[in-house]
Amino acid sequence: MMNLPFQMRMKKYSILLVDDDDDILFHYKNILCNNDFNVDCVSYGEQAVAKMKEKRYDLAILDIMLPDIRGDKLALELRAIDPNILLIFITGFSYMDYCITALDIGISEILVKPLTATELINSINNNLPGLSHCAPSDPVRSYRLRAHLP
Repeated sequence: MMNLPFQMRMKKYSILLVDDDDDILFHYKNILCNNDFNVDCVSYGEQAVAKMKEKRYDLAILDIMLPDIRGDKLALELRAIDPNILLIFITGFSYMDYCITALDIGISEILVKPLTATELINSINNNLPGLSHCAPSDPVRSYRLRAHLP
């Protein structure tokens, strides 16, 4: 596991994880909790919006395809609640057309499932302030969205 030394982490970051697959929620939550993150999990966009209204999160990790809403629409709703929330998309598909939409919304990264623990933690570490000392995510499985567009 890629645990960070206690002295390197100034605060315990709070993450909202949104995916309709219970196995993924369970697996990713365990990875994140074992790496000292506070994690709340929900399966529907409506639940994510409710959580965001009651609690502040540093990062939301959103599945692109949810039963009740698309991830890009949910991202806009979450940004309306907290304009500073960091957002990462996860998907089981290679939706390259989402990259342009994601850039407009301000998504930091699109990750392709299934993710290894290292890929998930590296992505989070590269996107949260103060944690960028870790190695970058695997470029084959991750679409970095900070690239320059023509």
